[in-house]
Amino acid sequence: MMPYIRRIPVPGEIIDQKHKSACLAETCRVLDVHDGPCNRIVVIPVTPRKSKGRLYFVGPCIMELSKVLNDIDQHWLTILLQGVTPRADASAKDEDLDKKYLRRGQEMSNPRLDRAARYAIIQPLVADPENRKLLFDPQVRSERIAARALELDDGKRTIARTKKMIAELLNQFWAGGSEPGALTPFSGAKGGRGKPRIQKRK
Repeated sequence: MMPYIRRIPVPGEIIDQKHKSACLAETCRVLDVHDGPCNRIVVIPVTPRKSKGRLYFVGPCIMELSKVLNDIDQHWLTILLQGVTPRADASAKDEDLDKKYLRRGQEMSNPRLDRAARYAIIQPLVADPENRKLLFDPQVRSERIAARALELDDGKRTIARTKKMIAELLNQFWAGGSEPGALTPFSGAKGGRGKPRIQKRK
C-alpha cells in the first residue's frame, strides 16, 4: 500500500465538503496559500447567493491552513482534481457570445459589452498578479476599492454604491477562476435574439 502523502492545496483548486463537521460548509476555490508560520489559506465560495432575484458572490474567507489540511486528512474535505464546470457563457469567447446573443443592428452583443465593461472597472486592481494577492488582505482590499471608487466617480452614483459594485465584481471574478469571462452577466439570456413570435388567429 502506498503511504498517504499530505498535499497542500494550490491556488485555483476547488475544495468540497464531504462531512458536515468540516471547517468549510460549501464548495470553495483556493485563492492563496501560506504554509509555515503564516498558516493561512484564502478561499471563496464558488456558488452565488440569491437575494430578491439577484445573484451575487460573497467575499474571500481567511482560514487556518492547518484546519483545512486536518479536515482533508479526515476525509471531511476533498480536493476536486477536475475542478468545477464553468458556466457556458463564462467560458465563451467574445465571438461566441455575439453568435448567441447579438441583436439586429448591434455590432457587439450586450453580454460581451457588459463583460468588457465590468472587467475594465476592476482591471487596475487585478491585472498584476502580485498586486492581486495583496487584495486578499481585508484592509488593503478596502483601501484599494475606496481609491478605485474615487477614480470612477462621475456623479451618477454614490461612492458607497460604487464601492459595493467593485467589491461584488471582485468576488465574482475570484469565484469564477480569476478570468475576465467570470464577469459575464448571468442575465445574458435577456439580451438574446429571442424566439420568433407566432401570430395567433383571432
